Amino acid sequence: MFKGYQATQQDPTEAPTGIAGDPIAAALAGTATPTPSQSRDFGDIASDVRAFLDRQKSEAASNGKELVYDPGRKTGQLADLSPLDNRSLSAIALNQDNRFSGEEVYAAKQELSARTRASVLDALKQSQSTGDPRQLSLGILNAYSSMSSEERQAANWTPAFQDAAIKNYKSTSTLLSMLRS
Repeated sequence: MFKGYQATQQDPTEAPTGIAGDPIAAALAGTATPTPSQSRDFGDIASDVRAFLDRQKSEAASNGKELVYDPGRKTGQLADLSPLDNRSLSAIALNQDNRFSGEEVYAAKQELSARTRASVLDALKQSQSTGDPRQLSLGILNAYSSMSSEERQAANWTPAFQDAAIKNYKSTSTLLSMLRS
């Protein structure tokens, strides 16, 4: 992304091109492809996550506790979803095969939401630290392009959301170009 950033500094009206693996250019061109980790069968991921949660439940029971998903509960052992990647959390949140309880789904959605907010906040901080308002859009586009379709669905990041980020990037680039002239 650094080369892409340098290219936009040279000509902010043009999207960077010719940079191998550039997720921003791919998103702008509509040619982003899933990464190999995103190619694993989603049903298999859900099965693995179900086993992961069942192990935690079993461990809690062996300690004489109930596995709970609400951090506000005063009793029980709180489930730890932090080791799960976003695609695994999406398997719980989308619950396509009804393998997960309402509490599990809610907890996964909360964890995904927190991670999404952190990602957007990081992009905003990058924008503020560089003084380049386009960095927010670039950060959002980078996050979008790194997500699987299931992750986007679980986070409610639609193609319209991506289109808005692209439009914002282009508008901001045009304004910056006008101000530099």
